[in-house]
Amino acid sequence: MLLRLLNSQKREQVESFFVTAMSTCIQQFIIARKPDWKFSHADWTMVLRFYACGMTGVILDLCRKKDVDYKQLSVQLAELLSGNLI
Repeated sequence: MLLRLLNSQKREQVESFFVTAMSTCIQQFIIARKPDWKFSHADWTMVLRFYACGMTGVILDLCRKKDVDYKQLSVQLAELLSGNLI
């Protein structure tokens, strides 16, 4: 079903929904890990947008591929966000 939406005229809305949802998840992840992390609103917005767009792009791209290990992908994305992957 997701592939049909991505191939439809509603693609932009689907992508926007995913970016917004991902941004919320990333925001909660960062606050939970670094509750005292202080930086400007502009920097906070940029960090959330950067990670949300990047992770959404990876996930939507992988939805088109076969034989994706989604469990491994989720571990890798969590490691990337935590700073342990790079």
